[in-house]
Amino acid sequence: MLDLASQPNKSRPHQIRTLDELAWLNQQHLQRSGTDENLLARIESYELAFRMQAEVPSVLDLKSETQQTQKLYGLDNTETETFGRQCLMARRLVEHGVRFVQIFSGGWDSHDYLERGHTARIKSVDKPIAALIRDPKQRDLLKDTLVIWTDEFGRTPDNNKRGGVYSLGRGHNNKAMTVLLAGGGVKPGIVGATDELGAPL
Repeated sequence: MLDLASQPNKSRPHQIRTLDELAWLNQQHLQRSGTDENLLARIESYELAFRMQAEVPSVLDLKSETQQTQKLYGLDNTETETFGRQCLMARRLVEHGVRFVQIFSGGWDSHDYLERGHTARIKSVDKPIAALIRDPKQRDLLKDTLVIWTDEFGRTPDNNKRGGVYSLGRGHNNKAMTVLLAGGGVKPGIVGATDELGAPL
């Protein structure tokens, strides 16, 4: 996250005094002009930004997590550490009241040699994703939290033409894709399917 730390030439007390002065000026303006939704939204955005600067660094500091938890998310392994860190930070943000968190794993747009291209990608996300379900469940967070894991589209089961020419490799399938839902009151055990050509049943 960008801009969580104050500028080097501005101390935290100086920043607080500046924001207090700005809030006072804005309140004076509101008293003269009456309710102004745009100004109220601006005041709220300043306050939110300051709260983020004050609180988020401690939320994102993973040193307070046990070694067992860090290992659960794969932070002890170079293959899983990057995505595992994102998953663990997502859990911590939810614990601290953040209502929506999105994390991302790129590099999946392979059309050919899928086993070779995707094996490393799968290894990098498999353990952290499992942890992002198991850990919140153990902490009783899943009853109020919905974990959604999804991709942009599926893959056709056959080689096909891409770019108007025949090319070995599987194309994009916008008719079917992988989605995993956990928690949030979603009924467990629901499984979708496609036919042999990758179309929804």
